[in-house]
Amino acid sequence: MDFLKQLDMRTSMRHFVIERQISDHTLLEILTHAANAPSNNNAQPWKVVAIKSRPIIAQLKRLAFNQDQVAQAAAVLLILGDRKHYQTDPLIHMPVKALKPLPPLFIDNHTKST
Repeated sequence: MDFLKQLDMRTSMRHFVIERQISDHTLLEILTHAANAPSNNNAQPWKVVAIKSRPIIAQLKRLAFNQDQVAQAAAVLLILGDRKHYQTDPLIHMPVKALKPLPPLFIDNHTKST
């Protein structure tokens, strides 16, 4: 199957069977693969919190505009961004004068409107 067809096949899960659980092993396996997600300079400026506690998930439903699928899910993953990382990464905050100017041809070809 080609990539564009896969993009069109994306689905959103809106209903879950509350009684069905996800094992810690499966959850860890999913998170291990997700850790391979690309990021700028491989900074990975995020933390992931996996929540399986039913009372906490019920509270999270309120924070998610009362979406039923949040309360029905076997686990909820909170993805927390680390904005401070981007303020301290030397490759991201390189002084502008350390950058070489772009060649005029590049600038001309990419700034002209068509």
